[in-house]
Amino acid sequence: MLKLRSLVCVLKSFVVPPSIKGGNVTTEVSALINSIIKLECETRGLPMPVITWYKDGQPVISSSQALYVEKGQFLHIPRAQVSDSATYKCQVTNVAGTAEKSFHVDIYVPPMIEGDLAAPLNKQVIVAHSLTLECRAAGHPPPVLTWLKDGVPVKAGGNIRIEAGGKKLEITRALEVDRGQYVCVATSVAGEKEIKYEVDVLVPPAIEGGDETSYFIVTVNNLLELDCQVTGSPPPTIMWLKDGQLIDERDGVKILLSGRKLVIAQAQVSDTGLYRCVATNTAGDRRKEFEVTVHVPPTIKSSGLSERAVLKYKPITLQCIANGIPNPSITWLKDGQPVNTAQGNLKIQSSGRLLQIAKALMEDAGKYTCAATNAAGETQQHVQLH
Repeated sequence: MLKLRSLVCVLKSFVVPPSIKGGNVTTEVSALINSIIKLECETRGLPMPVITWYKDGQPVISSSQALYVEKGQFLHIPRAQVSDSATYKCQVTNVAGTAEKSFHVDIYVPPMIEGDLAAPLNKQVIVAHSLTLECRAAGHPPPVLTWLKDGVPVKAGGNIRIEAGGKKLEITRALEVDRGQYVCVATSVAGEKEIKYEVDVLVPPAIEGGDETSYFIVTVNNLLELDCQVTGSPPPTIMWLKDGQLIDERDGVKILLSGRKLVIAQAQVSDTGLYRCVATNTAGDRRKEFEVTVHVPPTIKSSGLSERAVLKYKPITLQCIANGIPNPSITWLKDGQPVNTAQGNLKIQSSGRLLQIAKALMEDAGKYTCAATNAAGETQQHVQLH
């Protein structure tokens, strides 16, 4: 009996309660998704304690997803997933007692952004309109979003709004200076991701003096040039119409400078009409009108006679058949002086086409001149009356 009591005393002297290195502090463990996690439970005690692992209070059964190594001294998670984020506890037990140690495991997920990130996304906006660029980023911890324009950080203000922590950048009233490359960079301790946008600000065509019709008068056979000074982005295409019909280049008609100039080398009466240049791009269209009139200098149909004779007291009629554009005005002269019709013996009729002498007198003899005049010029025809 005495020997048994002695043996028990000896055994008690070799029993050590379990202890865990760093067991009084919760260890914070962070790891990237798909990486390996190794949790260590360095244990002491006699007899050697039994180790059990818990995840959020539930026992962890050793498996390929969570593997006990060296009888539980280590817990290995070969490919960490978001679902592995939890509070882990290793509990060690022997006949002398129990000890525990906690680990707070946080699985980091690198930033991700919705959309095609392989190449910049092309965005277009018409000047003075709005455009929204999105940066739908996610990750753990939530990434910080930063916007850059042509490599320079974008500051909210003016016509630029940054909303939802950077998930939206809005250009409220686009200006031409807003054209460029925009980059949203999502950053966290787990990594970085970016999405790029190439923004083009479209400007509808504008034509110098386009609000008013321009009037052109050209004399027949002279040069006619019509200018259509256009701006816009992208550069507008220009077409020309005459009286509503598309103009094709032909002999004497040239469309130059990508449509900015229409040239008619020798204008003809048939070139009179309403011309219109129409400028078009993806942002809109604009037009300008030109009213063209081709003037023709006066001509007088020859009577074939430069001299005429009349008997005294007999009537005679002199003709002046004049044509031109615009219709010429006709003036009669006698010996270089305007014809005097006050006494009634001489009459000018049919807008000057006829000069009638009711009773020829000696003083009516002389050189009669028919002068036809319009904006394009003047011509004369002479008749010597005997």
